[in-house]
Amino acid sequence: MSELFVIVRQIVIMFLLMSVGFLIYKKKMIDDHSTKQLTDIVLYIVNPALSLVSFQQSFSADKLIGFMIVFVLSFVTIFLGIFVGKIVIGKDFRLEQYACGFSNAGFIGIPLVQNLLGVEYVFYMSAFLVAFGLMSWTYGLYLISGKADISAKKLLSNPAIMAAIFGMIIFVLQIQLPAVISSTLSTIGNMNTPLGMIILGTYIAKEDIKKGLEKALSYLPDIDISDDALMYIAGASGGDVRCAYNILEVAYYAFKKDITVDKIKEIIPKANVFIDESDDGHYDALSALQKSIRGSDIDASLHY
Repeated sequence: MSELFVIVRQIVIMFLLMSVGFLIYKKKMIDDHSTKQLTDIVLYIVNPALSLVSFQQSFSADKLIGFMIVFVLSFVTIFLGIFVGKIVIGKDFRLEQYACGFSNAGFIGIPLVQNLLGVEYVFYMSAFLVAFGLMSWTYGLYLISGKADISAKKLLSNPAIMAAIFGMIIFVLQIQLPAVISSTLSTIGNMNTPLGMIILGTYIAKEDIKKGLEKALSYLPDIDISDDALMYIAGASGGDVRCAYNILEVAYYAFKKDITVDKIKEIIPKANVFIDESDDGHYDALSALQKSIRGSDIDASLHY
């Protein structure tokens, strides 16, 4: 029971930190450029520092074996995700395959492991990040670009891989870093959770149904739809992106060319959100609320 309380407590803390990021972005206290800079700080400085700190522990063969097992299983899980994505979504949708195989481990995985299990277990998380980096800059790059352009320089300069290499040297040779350096790395590493969650909060604040619809247009060849029609779909969906995609898909197969607001109104004449007792609206609203909370979307949660 105590373990469950710790997990719930940490998730609530992370949710509140994301709420801070959401609010400061909405209040324009931070912009896209600042968010990008903070992201670079987390990926290139904070995460590697935390990874190095996690290797500062006594050597044992069991820990080394455990590291290698996680490393191998990480490749298996990434390939499995991509394979499932290819079967379920289709081999032509490479970006979706990438999303199925590659998680947001840097921002979510490390804070969860650090806060739930302790910094020493980031040692094993580092094994996953090495596999993630190797796969991301090889097969992942191929999925997105369609080109098999593998750069050894990019692989070796990946901050997670570099930190793991130096960390493993420290771990195996039992090199003790000077106290002032170790304390500095620990202090920097402790910024991982607050900075990472605040950045995720800003990403949530950027979500826009109309922009999501515009991205979806690339998967619907020959579609001809007005900007006003997209705006109407975004409004009529009631904040539910699943509903917006469904409306767009129906409009595409019904009309394809010259899709206007009037034609969209033939499909859905009023907003989607409604609660009833006998039809599916009640369950759709509950489902949307559940997914909004799960996705840490404050605006959507309050809306539903």
